[in-house]
Amino acid sequence: MRHNCCSGIEHPLVACCGGEGPYGATTKCGFGEYKLCDNPEKYGSWDGFHPSESAYRAIATGLLLGSYTSPSIASTTTSCPQLMELGSSAEYKPLYDL
Repeated sequence: MRHNCCSGIEHPLVACCGGEGPYGATTKCGFGEYKLCDNPEKYGSWDGFHPSESAYRAIATGLLLGSYTSPSIASTTTSCPQLMELGSSAEYKPLYDL
């Protein structure tokens, strides 16, 4: 993540759920002695293998709104009415607030 300041991800390479070590992935998440981070939205990796919800959001935003596509997908919405509907109805809700 080149622009982690904009996505809110402070630890792009560290696993939120795992063990010790520089990347927190020495222990498999959910097995044995594992740790779970306090702020999962600040991590780019969930378990050292799977991207976190924040990472997926940053990727989707980059694809839909610009920095990963040229022109941005959002600028071509007239060719895809379903994308226009997503833009107005999508809402972010953290899983732990449901």
